[in-house]
Amino acid sequence: MARNRGAQALAEPPEPDPAPAPEPRPIRVRSRTPGWRAKMRTALRVGAWLLAGAALGGALLGLRRFLLEDPRFRLPATEWEADGRALVIQGVRCTPRSEVLAVFRPDLGRSIYAVSLGERRRRLLAIDWVADATVMRRWPNRLEVRIRERQPVAFVVNDAAGQGSGQPALVDAEGVWLRWPAQGRFALPVLWGVHPEQSRELRRNRVQLMLHVLQQARERGAQISEVDLSNPENVIVTQVYEGRALRLMLGRENLGARLKAFLDYYPQIARWAPEARSFDLRVDGQVRVADPPGGAAPARSGEAGGKGAGRGR
Repeated sequence: MARNRGAQALAEPPEPDPAPAPEPRPIRVRSRTPGWRAKMRTALRVGAWLLAGAALGGALLGLRRFLLEDPRFRLPATEWEADGRALVIQGVRCTPRSEVLAVFRPDLGRSIYAVSLGERRRRLLAIDWVADATVMRRWPNRLEVRIRERQPVAFVVNDAAGQGSGQPALVDAEGVWLRWPAQGRFALPVLWGVHPEQSRELRRNRVQLMLHVLQQARERGAQISEVDLSNPENVIVTQVYEGRALRLMLGRENLGARLKAFLDYYPQIARWAPEARSFDLRVDGQVRVADPPGGAAPARSGEAGGKGAGRGR
């Protein structure tokens, strides 16, 4: 009996030791700064920023006053002193130099720091010959003006009344009316049917039509000295041929083909109508004499290049 109890005691595993109780964590007590200290720190930060801003503002005001009042930054008081030295103007050929100087007249005797570059550029662009302008400060006391002028494409005459007593002028590709310059030589065609009283859009459209006509003429070897767009539905050009000024009515369509037909057929016309100076080319493939010699005979016509006659515009 005792032996069985000993064997049973050996067979049973020993009871595990009880788990140790967790140690209590230390409680940390955070000390809080009293509210008045936090407010004081905030006030000190704000005060420091305010002082820095005031110092910077004072420095900027002092710098501005220095730039405005120091004589080293002033332009000369007169145009003849400023022109070419303190006021350098580049790119002027047809633009009146006096008008450019007049733009900067309010700035003479003042600091270049006070010059409104944007406003001066806007006033320069109001001059008809000025296509673009750049105004730059060159410290300590110089302004540099660079101008890009408009390029005229034709002579025009302000003859809206049709009395032939208008003043000659020039026009560019955008339809801008340009006054006759004091100097400058141009080899340009004469454009009729464009007047300063017209809208700029209308002038631009007619100038673009003229440029199209001239391009067609160059491709066909024609020499056009005048283009009349008084009636845009009937373009009339003056063709120079062996020293003769020939008036050609082209209509509005197939301008290049009609010019070519005239150049091909005119040597034959010159033999039987050497005095003819005006021709109607508005019928495709035909050349018609519009002013026969003597003014009494009916207009003679001939087919050009063997093409059939067809009414054109």
